[in-house]
Amino acid sequence: MAVDQAATKPAGGDPPAVKGSETSVSPSPSPATRYSSRYLHFWPPSQRTRDAVIHRLINILSTPSSLSKRYGVVPQEEASSTVRLIEEEAFGAASAAGGGLVASVDDEEEVLQIYSKEVGDRMIKFVKERAASGSSLSADGEGASSIPAPGDSSHSDANAVTEASSLKSESPQA
Repeated sequence: MAVDQAATKPAGGDPPAVKGSETSVSPSPSPATRYSSRYLHFWPPSQRTRDAVIHRLINILSTPSSLSKRYGVVPQEEASSTVRLIEEEAFGAASAAGGGLVASVDDEEEVLQIYSKEVGDRMIKFVKERAASGSSLSADGEGASSIPAPGDSSHSDANAVTEASSLKSESPQA
């Protein structure tokens, strides 16, 4: 008889099941259990996210920013075509680095960081090359460069890289 009492005794304070009842009430899963089977995907980014990245980078190049203040503002049309190429190349490089074997959130985050770094590096390379080749002639015929002197610390490459590669925090996956 002790076995029968143990079988009908409520476990953990749960009410005993009503005999003849077809349904039973199960406890709600914890938040960790509910969301463990699905998680945010960082890689690959949606087209909407990639478009947001492109739009942000165009603004960085074509409007006053730490990057354009240091290396010069790029005309909107040139910025648009260049940024689209930069983003496409960075996406390809990150995809190749990920090797298609993105199996966890950590892997996806790592590939997204590669993408962000590639975009930033390519942006810096572009503006430096453009500024170096775009030196203009002054009124007296001597070359005048738009690049600040090396001692000018008002803007640094580190700030420009940070601005250009702040993609992860500014463009959430939709």
